[in-house]
Amino acid sequence: MVVAADGSRNAGDLLPPKPVALPVSIDFLGRRFSEPVIIRIAAAYEQATRHRRPPPGFPPLAGEP
Repeated sequence: MVVAADGSRNAGDLLPPKPVALPVSIDFLGRRFSEPVIIRIAAAYEQATRHRRPPPGFPPLAGEP
């Protein structure tokens, strides 16, 4: 990125990358009335991967770091 002596930038100048936490989801599909199995699978996935992050403004769930 080129910055002029006065600190201004030109239109179209590229900015450096920023780390961004975008929401991502995963879908677990099953047959009709298989909700208990789907919930167990989803809970096992969440515990195994530790990908869950509490939303801002909400405390972590019991047992979470």
